[in-house]
Amino acid sequence: MPYYEVLCLAHGRLGRRELGDVVKMACRTFMEQGGIVTRVNAMGADGYGPRKLAYRIRRNQTNYDHGFFVNVCAFATPDALQEVHRRLRLDERVLRHKTLRLPLAASLADPPVMDEPITRSGVDESDPAHALRALVEQHARDFPEGFSFTPKSGADAIENLKNIANADKTR
Repeated sequence: MPYYEVLCLAHGRLGRRELGDVVKMACRTFMEQGGIVTRVNAMGADGYGPRKLAYRIRRNQTNYDHGFFVNVCAFATPDALQEVHRRLRLDERVLRHKTLRLPLAASLADPPVMDEPITRSGVDESDPAHALRALVEQHARDFPEGFSFTPKSGADAIENLKNIANADKTR
């Protein structure tokens, strides 16, 4: 299965639950189609909060100048990726999305260092940034090696990828 990285840009006016729903929708779609989600990252200029966009994006007769960037990495079939694209395109909360196909060795790399995290004491719990940070932290705790509906095959796939990456390094 190829390794993909999907970057979603959700508009900055989302509430706590709505932002979590967008992330869950993307992850569930991958898993329903037999994919394995390995990483979910939030990216922003100021920790996990909305980021100012370089230019305004018009969607559904509304201009947006802030947005939440969410990065989802997963092993998936091309059919699963097509379904994720379809759902993201239809979701009004998602302004843009982009997909990259990465080499298998990228799946074993350490996650990128995110911007300075927001301390819990300085964040209002109704803020979407707090919800996204909590979702990312919970995902990392609950599923350190990613997750799928078939855990045995997911663990086997990760083990196989480690073996492939080690074989590539020895060449």
